[in-house]
Amino acid sequence: RGACMEPNPRSRPILKALRTCEVVSACAWANSTKMRFDNTGELAAPTNDDTLLPSVPYEMDDSTGFGSTYFEATCEPLHDLLQPLEWARSSSSRRPVIDLLSVDAEGAEIEIFRHFPFEAWDIRVVVVETSRRTSMAIDGLLLPSGFIKIAVLGKDAVYVSRAMAASLPPEGLILPKRIQWNEPGTDEDTTEYIRFQRYFGVDGDLDVDVGDQRLNNETEMARQHQRTEAHHNASMEEVKRAARSSIVGGLLTERQRKAMEEPWVQDAMRDLEVKNALT
Repeated sequence: RGACMEPNPRSRPILKALRTCEVVSACAWANSTKMRFDNTGELAAPTNDDTLLPSVPYEMDDSTGFGSTYFEATCEPLHDLLQPLEWARSSSSRRPVIDLLSVDAEGAEIEIFRHFPFEAWDIRVVVVETSRRTSMAIDGLLLPSGFIKIAVLGKDAVYVSRAMAASLPPEGLILPKRIQWNEPGTDEDTTEYIRFQRYFGVDGDLDVDVGDQRLNNETEMARQHQRTEAHHNASMEEVKRAARSSIVGGLLTERQRKAMEEPWVQDAMRDLEVKNALT
C-alpha cells in the first residue's frame, strides 16, 4: 500500500494506470493554498508569470504550445493529505506506520516539513532531496524529531528512526558500488559511487554549478535525454499492453460498466496519449 502526491492533472491518469498506489491530486506545503506551476522546464516549478496560459487537460487549444502554459494545484499540509488515506484511517495503531516517506519537491522540502507533526506518525525511513541551501535546515527539522542521518546518495539524504537504526546490520550499510552517471570527458555510463559523491563539494560542485541538470555537458545531456525517452517509451508500451487486453466497447458486465464510469477512468480515456495507445 502506498500513496503518491501528484499536483499535475495531466500526470494523474497516467500514474493511476501504471501504479498500484493511491494517487492524491494535490501538492504538499506548509499551509493550505493554491499555487501555479509552469510547464516550460523539464520539471514543473512554481511561477508568477502572468504571460503563461492555463493547461487544463482536454480544454487546451491545439495551437497553444505546452511550454507556454501553467497548471494550478491545491496545496495542503502533508499531515492533512495523509490523514484521509484509507491505510491511515484503518490503522489500529495510535500512530499510523509509514515505512518509507520519499520527498523530492524541487526546493519545497523545508516548507513541507516546517510544521509537520512527526510525533503523530511512526515514520521508519525518510528520503529527501537536499542541496547546500537546504541540507542544514532539513537536518534541523528531522534530527531533533528523533531521526538519524545515515547516508547521502547524490543529493538525497537518508534518515531513519531510532527504532529502525537499531535494526540495521552491524556491518553497516550496503552502499552502491557505481552510479548511473556519465563523468565529463569519459564514455562511461556509470561512475564509482564514492567518486560521484565527491563531486558534491569536494572535487566539484554539482549542486551549485548545474543543479538538477546533472552537468552542463553535452554528452551527459544526450544520455539523459535517451534514458528519459526510453523510460517514456517503456511506459507507453505498458499502457498499450494494458489497453490491448482491456474491454473498450462491446458488451460489458455490470461490474465492468461501473468501472468504466469511474471519474479517473474517464479522465484517462480522454487523455491524448491514452487515445493514441488505443488507436
